[in-house]
Amino acid sequence: MSKRILAVLTAALMVVLTVVSVSAKDWEDGTYLITRTTSYADPETGKTVDGGTNIELGDSMCANIVDDPIALVVKGGKYYIVTGVGMAEFTKDTTFYVREDDNSYTEVKATKIGEDTRKDSKCEHYIFEIPSPETRFSIKFYVEPMGRDVQFFVDPVTKDAEEGAGQYEDDLNNYYAAQKAKTRKIIIGVVCGVVVLALLIFLIVKLVKKNKAKKAEAPKEEPKDE
Repeated sequence: MSKRILAVLTAALMVVLTVVSVSAKDWEDGTYLITRTTSYADPETGKTVDGGTNIELGDSMCANIVDDPIALVVKGGKYYIVTGVGMAEFTKDTTFYVREDDNSYTEVKATKIGEDTRKDSKCEHYIFEIPSPETRFSIKFYVEPMGRDVQFFVDPVTKDAEEGAGQYEDDLNNYYAAQKAKTRKIIIGVVCGVVVLALLIFLIVKLVKKNKAKKAEAPKEEPKDE
C-alpha cells in the first residue's frame, strides 16, 4: 500500500513540475507577437471604473480599439508591451496602468512610437514596461464626442507567442535608433562635462600655485626703527 501511495505522490509531483515548467517559460531576449483579451469591466469585480453602464457595448468597443496581436518585448530581464490603440482621432490623454497583486493599478510611463490607419481609424502605437509577460493592464483616455474618460482592461495571452514584431517592426526600429542616439548624446555630454571640469580644476590649481610662488618671491619688509 505504501508503495502505491508513493507512486501516486511521485506521479502527482511530476505533473506539478511539468505545469510549473510550462507556465514559468524562460523568455529569451527578443520580440514576440501575442494575442490579448479585453474587458470593459474590471475582470476581478465585474464593474466598470469609469461609471459606464452598457458593458456589452463597452466590451465591443474596447475589443475593436486594441490591436490583436500586440507585441511583447523581452530585453535584459524586463518586459515591455507594444500595442496599438485605435479611434485616436476622437481621443486624447491616453494613459496606461498595470495591475498590482492587490488588484490596484499603477500608472506607467508609455511612449508613443508610431501610428497607422486601421479600419479607417487613426491607431497610435505605444510601448510601456510591465512586471511580467501576462500582467493585466488598463487603458484610459478622454473620448471627446462622449465628453468623458473611458477606461478598460487588457490581458496579454502568451501561450501561442510567435517571434516577430509584425506591424510594429518599423516603429520599434525607429524607437531603438532614437534610444541609442539619446544614450550617445548623454554619454558625449557627460564626457564633455568631465573634460571641462578637469580643465577648470587644472587651471584653478595652476593659478593657486602661481599665486603662492609670487608670495614666496616677494621681498619681505624690514621692520622700522622707532
